[in-house]
Amino acid sequence: MSAGGFYSLALHWSLTQFSPATQNITPTNITERVFATCVVITAIGLLTSLASSISGYATQIRAMQAASTMQDSLLNNFFVSRKVSNDLSIRIKVFTRTATRKYKRLQHERDIPVLAHMPETMRVRLHDELYMPVVLSSPLLSQLYDIDRSFLVRACHSVFTERSVPPRYDVFLDNTECQDAIYTVSGSMLYYQDRKSVFERMHEKGQDRSSRAASRAARMTFRVQQSQMMKVLTPSVSREQGGQNSELGKGLQVPISESQWLAEMALWSDWTHCGMLVSETAADMILMHADEFARLADQHGGSSAPILHKVAIVAVAEAQRLQEKGRTLTDMGFEPSTWQHVFLQAKKFRDRNRGGLF
Repeated sequence: MSAGGFYSLALHWSLTQFSPATQNITPTNITERVFATCVVITAIGLLTSLASSISGYATQIRAMQAASTMQDSLLNNFFVSRKVSNDLSIRIKVFTRTATRKYKRLQHERDIPVLAHMPETMRVRLHDELYMPVVLSSPLLSQLYDIDRSFLVRACHSVFTERSVPPRYDVFLDNTECQDAIYTVSGSMLYYQDRKSVFERMHEKGQDRSSRAASRAARMTFRVQQSQMMKVLTPSVSREQGGQNSELGKGLQVPISESQWLAEMALWSDWTHCGMLVSETAADMILMHADEFARLADQHGGSSAPILHKVAIVAVAEAQRLQEKGRTLTDMGFEPSTWQHVFLQAKKFRDRNRGGLF
């Protein structure tokens, strides 16, 4: 018999050991019979494992389909019972299907439970390495690195969180209170800016804003002082003012790139969003909590505290100056050179009047 014949016989015999097919090759001595027995036992184990895996995957698929079917049924019942329009119903269904997919590009610390059990000192160092590059990308906060690095390390540990959003997601809405400064990590987003000026918003908020700020006085000293300055500086501003960012004031879409800061003024003021931010694709961002930052600044003290107090006041004064020159303020914030100017002015005021306010 040729080599091809022997190979075909061996292949046929091997396949029959893993299936119920028949074959006419039988053992002729004890060695061959022991070998055949071992092969059959191995085949039984492999087939059992394969059948178990297939059954498990099929169960998972059925469970996922059942959950999806249940969700669609609940949505349909809700839309019918509440008489939601067909157009909005379809948009909601499309979004829910998109939102349930895996869209995160950046793996978050909270996704790895074992990291929560690390020693605190190790977590502080991890957060330092994760978020210090973000801090140093800020034209203003980076100026504090040589003055009080320990404050920035504490800020990295307690102030930052990570967030991922699916495509076509409203990251924040126009005229809503801002709680965080935002640093974009990845993805594509669009910013839609409202026509109304930021100082008109502050003026309309009026007593509600000042009373809310006063209730947080114990833990937000420098932001409250700055909010009081905001009331003094707020003028009557026309909605039709133009200037450097006049195109934004007309409601145009502004693409937001990666490694960009938004709503930095929330760190220094009770800030109201001046527009709407929507993700075009799945996007990752890092949030810097304004209240936590203010609380930490008050608790930490050190060489950075007097400067931070002055920065809050100077930043509001600079916003007022730009507004009076006809520039529409947005959540996109100041130019890097303007933030650097704010910091230098704050240092000068600190040097002139150490230990006091402005």
